[in-house]
Amino acid sequence: MVAQLDARNTASARLATAVGMRPEAHMRQDWWNKGEWTDTLVFGMPAEDRDAP
Repeated sequence: MVAQLDARNTASARLATAVGMRPEAHMRQDWWNKGEWTDTLVFGMPAEDRDAP
């Protein structure tokens, strides 16, 4: 499972962490959005962690 989100979106980062995802990458100024370059955060959760009780 992977989530990519705008690094400024702290609520989404908290949600990803709350459901057990871990930060995997921080890509700097990789997305042109509404007239400015923005950073992307990537969160991930391996399949074996999803199936854990």
